[in-house]
Amino acid sequence: MSSLSTTHKANLEALCNHLPDGVVILDSVGRILYTNRVFLQMLGHKTEKIIGESFRDLLLPEDEGPLFEFIGGQGDSKTFPEIRLSPPKGPAIICEIILRGFNTDTGRHIAIFIKKDTERQGLRNALAECETKFKTFFQSAAVYVYFTTEDGKIVDINDAALRLLGYNREELSALTALDLYVDPREREYCVEKIKQRGFVQDCPIHLRHKDGKILSCLDSTVLMEQKEGQPALYQGILRDITAQEQLQNALAESEAEYRGFFESAPVFAYLTSRDGNLLETNEAGSRLFGYSTQELRRMNVATLYKDPDDRRLFSEKMRKNGSVVDYPVRLKRKDGRIISCRITASAKKISGEIIGYQGFIRDVTEQERLQNALIENEKKFRGFFENSAVFAYITDKSRNIIDINSAALKLLGYSREEISELKAADLY
Repeated sequence: MSSLSTTHKANLEALCNHLPDGVVILDSVGRILYTNRVFLQMLGHKTEKIIGESFRDLLLPEDEGPLFEFIGGQGDSKTFPEIRLSPPKGPAIICEIILRGFNTDTGRHIAIFIKKDTERQGLRNALAECETKFKTFFQSAAVYVYFTTEDGKIVDINDAALRLLGYNREELSALTALDLYVDPREREYCVEKIKQRGFVQDCPIHLRHKDGKILSCLDSTVLMEQKEGQPALYQGILRDITAQEQLQNALAESEAEYRGFFESAPVFAYLTSRDGNLLETNEAGSRLFGYSTQELRRMNVATLYKDPDDRRLFSEKMRKNGSVVDYPVRLKRKDGRIISCRITASAKKISGEIIGYQGFIRDVTEQERLQNALIENEKKFRGFFENSAVFAYITDKSRNIIDINSAALKLLGYSREEISELKAADLY
């Protein structure tokens, strides 16, 4: 193995250790004869572990060929704008590398000047981080997200969408998007609209679950920008409205007999989906909460609760019992005022499966206020009655002694138990 003379090494040390870039000297077969401090710091190596090793060991496999083609040849100079070096720890480092061939009395050598491409490395790292974040969001999102090509090949789909359709990834990989449609013409219609406008929003479609069940969905899809020559890629989000559609159909069947009573009810009458989205509300609901009917029908009933835990407990009771009567809750009006209410509700089912809830909400705020005032007055009366220094008693119409204060008991010499068996006439 060729080596550098002591004089050459001393000259290199004096020159190269003051350069801002990494410097490596190789022999004609690519073994490392010298490195400056910048290069060692760049890769995290120590001098004694790297001298004599092949520079090839520091490269990613795909970058070896072009670089060593020059090293083994007779060229004077060549620049590689992007070469990735592999440090002992951490990700690959993107560098710009300039090679210079020169001859000494011991043979041909290669000087490598290495500039770390910090900006490009930063962009690569940011891109990788962004992709990781996107993938995490994509897979953990509660919404149903998918990517397909124009001809229906399923490129990717998140876990929520897999659960919606009932397939695992392996099973779905053998299918195309068209296989999932009840009527393929629905997809053809969506694709045509995407070609015309670049997107579709809330396009109604019907998909088939693995078990054969029909799913009613709204599809919102955009055409993603692709590099020239690559196939068109569609990114879509599905909204499952199966329960909502079933509930609305069931409501339509009984509309004539139900609508008049529903609208004219003096208390808040409502109909929700299984997830709590308000589907139908009456005018009494608008008066109670201060929202318009249109605003209420865009809300989830959970937003009306003062305490989210109350909603959770109510839902658990409904799932367990299927109904509640005069269930006490504290709800919140649009203006922020808290009101005391009682809910009477029942589950609405189709084929034994809960698809929503219907019920009534009564405002008992004033009733509760009066009851509290009555209790408070009762406490005040009781305190006055018991602590009065004068003889005081209460009888019913039959002159039975209902109550008597301590002063009267002391005066008459009876215990409370003894006097409870007497009439007022017995004391005369």
